[in-house]
Amino acid sequence: MGSISSKFIFNFNRQSFLFALVFAALPLFLQWPLFWDNLPYVGGIADYFFEHGIGASVFHLPKDWDVAHSPVFAALLAIGWKIFGKSLLVAYWVQLPFVFITLFCAFELVGAITTNRWSKWAFCILLLSDTQFFTQLNQLGYEWIMLAPFMMSLLKLIRNYKSGTIEGDVWNRYGIWLWFLAFTQLRGVNMVIMLVGISFALMTFETGFRRTLQQFFKKDIWLIIGTGLITFFWLLVHKLMCGYWTNASSNAWSGEHLVPSSFFGFGYKILLSIWRLFDYGFVSYLALIPLLSVWAYMAKKELNRIRKGILVFVIAFGLLALQFSFFDIPVCHRYFLVLHILIPIGFVWLLAQVDFAKAKVLTVVCFFGVTSGYFWEYPARMANGREVQAASMCYFPLRDSVEKYMQAKNISNNEVVSHFPICVPNDWVKLTNTSQGALCGDIDTAKSPRYIIYSNFSNGFTDAEKLQISKMDTVRFWRNGPIHLILLRCP
Repeated sequence: MGSISSKFIFNFNRQSFLFALVFAALPLFLQWPLFWDNLPYVGGIADYFFEHGIGASVFHLPKDWDVAHSPVFAALLAIGWKIFGKSLLVAYWVQLPFVFITLFCAFELVGAITTNRWSKWAFCILLLSDTQFFTQLNQLGYEWIMLAPFMMSLLKLIRNYKSGTIEGDVWNRYGIWLWFLAFTQLRGVNMVIMLVGISFALMTFETGFRRTLQQFFKKDIWLIIGTGLITFFWLLVHKLMCGYWTNASSNAWSGEHLVPSSFFGFGYKILLSIWRLFDYGFVSYLALIPLLSVWAYMAKKELNRIRKGILVFVIAFGLLALQFSFFDIPVCHRYFLVLHILIPIGFVWLLAQVDFAKAKVLTVVCFFGVTSGYFWEYPARMANGREVQAASMCYFPLRDSVEKYMQAKNISNNEVVSHFPICVPNDWVKLTNTSQGALCGDIDTAKSPRYIIYSNFSNGFTDAEKLQISKMDTVRFWRNGPIHLILLRCP
C-alpha cells in the first residue's frame, strides 16, 4: 500500500490525478449550502426542472430567475436528482467531474511548463491559500462547467506551442472541447475570446505579428463567429419562446446585459475588475511577481521568456476586463476565477527559475500573504464579496439559530422580512427536498411587516434602509465570526 501511495505522491507524472481528485472531492465532505447567484440560477432552476420536467419548463421559468443562461448545469442536476434523489451531496457528485477535469488540466499545465519535482506541491499550497478559489471550489455553480472545457483547450494549446505546432488549424490547436463553452453559459463566449487572445499572443512570439494576424483572420475569427452564432441562436430562440432576450421587463435587473456602459462607467469597471482580481490577499502576487522576475532573470538571464509570460497574463486579464466593462452588468469576483488558477501556475514557473532557497522563501511569503484574504473584512459601508469569502460559512449556523428562535417565540415567517439571499426558500439553500418555505418575506414586496432581519452577509440593504434600521429596537442579536444577524422590531 505504501509503495502505491508513494508512486502517486512522489511520481511527477501521476501527481496530477491524485491532487485533482483530492481537491475535487473536498466539497463532498464539506457540503457548503448554496448562496448568492447559485440560489436561484442553480438551485432554483434545477428544482424547477426537477418538479416540472426539463422539456416542459426550459422556456417557462419564473421571470425573476430567467436571465437566458444555458440551463445545461441545472438540467444535469435535475437529472442527477431524478436518478439518485434530491440532495446537496448528489449535486456535488454531479459537479465533481467538471472540477476534477479543471484541476487535472491545471496540474498537467504545471507539468508542461516545468519539470521541478516540487512545482505541483507549491501549486497545491498556493491554491488552498486563496480564499476566492477555496470558496468557489466548495460551491455549486456555472464556473466549473465553463472552466473544464476551457482548461482542456488551454492545455492542448500550450502543449502544441511547446511542440512547435501552434500554427495548426483550430481543431488541432484547441480541440473540440472549446466548442462546449458556448453551451455552458453566456459568459462562455468571454472564455473563448480570452483563449483566442492567449493563442494570438503565443503565436506572435513564434511567427511575428503580421503572420499571426493573417492566421487569425483565416482561422480563429471563425471560431469566435461560430461561438457567437451559437449564443445568438440560443438567445433568439429564447426571445421567440419567452418574449425577451435576457431579462423580463418585470425583472429588477431588466436589460442590464444589453445596456452599454457610459465612458466613465467603462473606466470604473476596468478599475473594479483590477480590484476584484487582486482582492482578498491575491494582491500578494502583484507585489511578489516583480521581485521574483528580477531574481529569475539574474539566475537564468531569460528576460524574454519572463516578459512573454507576464504579457500573456496581462492579455488574458485585459480581455476579460474589457468584456465585462462594455455593458452595465455587475463585475463579480468569481468572473476572474480562471486567473486565480493561471496566475499561481505562472508564479510556480517563475519559482522554478530561481534557486530552491529563494523559491522556498517566496512560496512561504506568498502563502501567508494570500492566506490573509481569509480574514479580510470591509467596513459596513462597503460591500463584501461574500461569494468568495470562506468566512461566509459563518452565516448558515446563524440562519439556523434565527429560524429556531422564531419557532420558539411563535413568530410567523410572514411577519418577518429581509433582503436577498436571506429571504430565499430554505429548500434552495440546503436542497433538502422538503418544500421548505422561505425564512422570511422579501422586504421589497412585503406589506406591514412586524420584524426585519438585518445581516452584514447581505449586500442588498441600502444606506437609507440601514439608517432606518439603526433606529429600530433590537429583539435578538447573533454573531458568528465576522458575520452577524439582527432581528429588529418594526416601529
